[in-house]
Amino acid sequence: MADSPCPHCQLFGKPLARINFIIIAGSSNSMVYQRVKHLIRDSSGINSPVQDINYTNYDSLMNISDQLFNHQTHEEVVDPSKSLSTEKCCHGLEVFPIGISDVLDSAQLQIFKKDILNLLELKADEDVQTKDKIAEPASWIMMNGSVCLEPALLNVLLQLKDENLSLVNFSFAVLCLLVNEQRLFINWLSLTESIEEYRTKAYPEYSERIKRFFSLLHSSTRLQQNTLLVEENEELTDKKLRGLLEDLFRNQTSQHRAIHARLRSNMSKLLQPRRRTVRDIRAVRGNLQKDYQRSAADLLKLLLSNLREPSTAEDTVRRVVRLVLDGFELMSVEERRPYFRQLMCGVRSTDARNSNTITAQMIHYALRLLENYQDASVPLIYSITLTICRLSCHFIFRHELFNNTPEIYTLSMLLVTQRHYALTIGGLRLCSMILDADLNEHKYAIAYLKHDPLASRKILDAIKWLLSPYTHLQTLWTQKSEHEIDSE
Repeated sequence: MADSPCPHCQLFGKPLARINFIIIAGSSNSMVYQRVKHLIRDSSGINSPVQDINYTNYDSLMNISDQLFNHQTHEEVVDPSKSLSTEKCCHGLEVFPIGISDVLDSAQLQIFKKDILNLLELKADEDVQTKDKIAEPASWIMMNGSVCLEPALLNVLLQLKDENLSLVNFSFAVLCLLVNEQRLFINWLSLTESIEEYRTKAYPEYSERIKRFFSLLHSSTRLQQNTLLVEENEELTDKKLRGLLEDLFRNQTSQHRAIHARLRSNMSKLLQPRRRTVRDIRAVRGNLQKDYQRSAADLLKLLLSNLREPSTAEDTVRRVVRLVLDGFELMSVEERRPYFRQLMCGVRSTDARNSNTITAQMIHYALRLLENYQDASVPLIYSITLTICRLSCHFIFRHELFNNTPEIYTLSMLLVTQRHYALTIGGLRLCSMILDADLNEHKYAIAYLKHDPLASRKILDAIKWLLSPYTHLQTLWTQKSEHEIDSE
C-alpha cells in the first residue's frame, strides 16, 4: 500500500479485494446519486488553483493549444491528488452502466451478468510478457440507481461465488438510501408529470421494489453484512454522506448496518401510503420554493458582501465558480431557479441596474485580473468566463445582465483579443451567448457596435487566429505540391 493513498482509497479504505463493487440504491429521480459522485470526485479543497481547472475543460484546451501552436509556456496547475499514480494502491474507480430498464426482461439480466463476469473472469491464456499492456479493470466499480434495489440484480453478485467459476476475488457493499412518501413525492415533482403518473406508476413501482428488496435482505445474512440502511432526508448533509461512504467497507459495527433486525424493521416501514391530489402539488411546490429562496438569499448575500472586500474577493469568486459549474448539478430545477434569479438580478428590483449583483461583480473582478494579467490567473479568468456563460443561458434573466452591465461587452472583447487559446475560446463563447439572446431585432449586435465600433473586426480576427494553424498547414501543402510539379 502506498504511503499516500489515492482519493478513492482515502475514502473507502484499502481495497478488500481485487474488485470492489460500490452499489448506491435509492429512489428514482433522487439527486443523491449526483451528490455521491460529487463527493467521490471532489477530494481537494474548495479554494485552490487546482479547483480553477477541476470544473472546466481548461487542461484539454491547453493540450490542444500546445499541439496547434507549439506553445509550452502556460503554467500547468498540478493536482496533487492526481500526481500520485493510483496504481500504487488501486486501479482507480469506474461507474458501471447497469443497462437494465425492466428486471422482468431475462435478456437484459443476462447481458448484465455477462458484463459482470467479463470484469471478474481470470484470463487463463493471458501472456505474462504482455500482461502490463492489458487494460486492468478498476478496483472500485460503482453502480447506482433505484434498480439496484432489485433482488434480480443483487442476486447476480450474491450467487457468483456459488457457481464455482474462475473469478478474481471481489467484494461488494450496498448503501441503501431510502425515502418516506414525502421525500418520494418531492423527488417526483422535478419530472413535472401528471398526478396520475405518480399515483399509478411512481409510487407503486417504488413501493413494490422496496418490498422485494427487504424480502431478499431478511433472508440473506451476507447481504445484511454488506448493506447500510439510511433515510434520505434534509439531515443527510454532505458530511454525513461522506461518513457513510467511509463506513461502507470499513465499519462493520456501524449503527446503519443491516444486521440489526430493528433497523431493518423500521426502514421497511418507512414508506407509508398517502393519497396525493393536484392541490398537494401546488402546496408542496410552494413550500419548497420558499425554502429554496430563503437558503439562496442567505448564501448569496454573504457572497456578494465578500466579493466587495479585496481580502476575500478571490476566495469568494472561487466559491461562486464552484456553486455554478459544480453545485448546480446537485440541485433540482426548482432549487436552481432562485439562484439564477438572485445571482443575475440581485434581491431588490434596482440591484441589476446598479451592478449590485454577484454576476456583475464577477465581471468586474475578471476585468481587474485581465488588467493585471498574470499567467497564473488565466485558469481562474477562464472559469469566471464559463460561469458567466452558464448563467447567461437563462432565457429571461440574461437580459437583465446584458442590458444593465455594459462591462460584459468590454470583458468579451478583451478575451477575444488575448491570443491565448482558452481565453479566446471563452471570449467567443461569451460573445455567442450575448448575440444569440436576440436573433430577431439584433439589439445586442447593435449594442456591441455602439460599445466598440471594431467589435466585428476583433471577433473575426480571433476566429482567423484560431484557424491560423490550418491556414499555415494549407500553405505548406500548396508549396509542397508546387515543388513536386516543378521537379517533374
